[in-house]
Amino acid sequence: MKALKRLLRYIRKTRDHGLHFGPYDSHSKPTLFVFSDADWAGDKDNRRSTGAYICTISDSKANSPHTTVSWSSKQQSTVALSSTEAEYMALTQACKEAMWVRRFMREIQSISEQKLPQTIPPITIFADNQGSMALAKNPEFHSRMKHIHIQQHFIREKVEKEEVRLEYLSTGDMAADLLTKALPREKVERFREYMGVLEA
Repeated sequence: MKALKRLLRYIRKTRDHGLHFGPYDSHSKPTLFVFSDADWAGDKDNRRSTGAYICTISDSKANSPHTTVSWSSKQQSTVALSSTEAEYMALTQACKEAMWVRRFMREIQSISEQKLPQTIPPITIFADNQGSMALAKNPEFHSRMKHIHIQQHFIREKVEKEEVRLEYLSTGDMAADLLTKALPREKVERFREYMGVLEA
């Protein structure tokens, strides 16, 4: 009942909030930025982790807020044996979504008859786990990761092909943290604003 009351209070307080898009300068090129995070073994019953990602577009990563175009918070299908493994699986899901969003953005560009660039810059994915980033960049990183399901190595392939660039972002600034665990009010409000969820 406590959790339900807390949820209802949050809904009542934020009923006038919504996603804001833009504005963007007509000469700017909106760029895709992705934030990936996982809460290792957060479910106390089955010990599965929650993986989350937020896909945003902005004309500069320094701009705040970004425009959130896609997001997900979902319990992972298998138990992760370490925080590195949980974060690595979250990176794979974030990468798959980012590839789709970028393809969709390019289709919109072609419909609007804008000239598409010949070379596509890599998508920037921010993560706060150095181990998962090292695993994605180096297939020889850790012999104890051999048990990871083959589909999770999708992220490694995209990094090798330079379609994706991984960048470290400290946990304190990781917006996707908002979708994996309960946070203090200050962080909730800061990350919510960063995502472009603002009061109308």
